[in-house]
Amino acid sequence: MLVYLSITAFILFFITLFLWYTIGMHIEQALLNVLRSRNCPIAQYARDTGMTRSQLYKILKGEHSPTLTTLKRLSDALGMSVSEFIALIELENANPL
Repeated sequence: MLVYLSITAFILFFITLFLWYTIGMHIEQALLNVLRSRNCPIAQYARDTGMTRSQLYKILKGEHSPTLTTLKRLSDALGMSVSEFIALIELENANPL
């Protein structure tokens, strides 16, 4: 059981590291654009994610790269899967306004 947990922890760490490297600080603009298009106040979105406004603002300012768990919370609050959320970020980064 301990070996299984260690492998699982390693896989989650690797996925988180990969996500941080690939989307890194580029999440903020995509997320802001989605919230604006849905007329969703940041305070309401923070409540929907279960995060504090301070935590969310750090992500939106590019001061914090979210973990996989945080990405799940962010995408769930938007009614998206994590893969849809990442695709949205990649699309936003490929086609900046």
